[in-house]
Amino acid sequence: MSFRGLASGQLYDFDVTQRRAEYATPPLSQQDLDRNGVVPAKSLLKWMQAARMELPWLQGGYGGLQQLHPTVPRRIFIASQGLEFVKHGLLSNAQSKSVLTRVWLGKVGRTSMEFRYDIFFDSEKVAEASSVAIVVSPAAERFQPSPVPEDLRPLVTSSARGADPAECLRSIPDLPSPAYRVKAVVRFSDEDINKHANHSAQALFFEDAKEEMAADASAPPPLRRLAAQELRSLAIAYLAEAHAKDELTICLEPRGSSLDVWVQRERPAPKLLAKGRMYLASRSQL
Repeated sequence: MSFRGLASGQLYDFDVTQRRAEYATPPLSQQDLDRNGVVPAKSLLKWMQAARMELPWLQGGYGGLQQLHPTVPRRIFIASQGLEFVKHGLLSNAQSKSVLTRVWLGKVGRTSMEFRYDIFFDSEKVAEASSVAIVVSPAAERFQPSPVPEDLRPLVTSSARGADPAECLRSIPDLPSPAYRVKAVVRFSDEDINKHANHSAQALFFEDAKEEMAADASAPPPLRRLAAQELRSLAIAYLAEAHAKDELTICLEPRGSSLDVWVQRERPAPKLLAKGRMYLASRSQL
């Protein structure tokens, strides 16, 4: 069976007109929860990735994306992600519930695509999320931004609601003056098939640093109280790749009821890898 591109008229062996996709998990068990009995943010980011890879025009290894007219090597890099919970406290009430993640194509720029998500525990919606991806092609041994294939533009869906990380990410400086620092090393298990730390690893670094600050008896009490609160929403900008054995410093700075976070590589080749913000809420606010 063949499918015709809505813009180019080209024929494909996959459905290039599919706007939405879903990814479902079996019921969650105790092993899916962290030490606080909560589903970690890194898991939600992985489910978001799994959902968008169910879109036929992406496919595993971006095989579908590379076949779109004009046929050139392509893949996508995730530039930023946002995650916002529609009701607080839901991540601690997830055991025995199945997860369903729905994805669709939001806004499309010249070289960028926005993916939008709804995440459900059983039939209850728990979060809205977004990912901004840049289409890239190899050029002179590097990846360069590449135009979004025209056959994807007719798939755009209105997405003017929630979980847009752009505004808060712009307000986070690239040069932190943090109140607290945590050391970490990228593990081989943090890498994915592309031999770099998966974007969900950055969420792990964020949450681990928050937990370490909360548990540190030498940290100022106001910082510990803030870090002990539950995650309300999350925004991350990905600035450079991390690889196994990279030595990192994760910097945290309070900003009202949130924590600004920076992940800096110290060795080799010092560089800012990611920055973001965790909005937090005490149990009395949930």
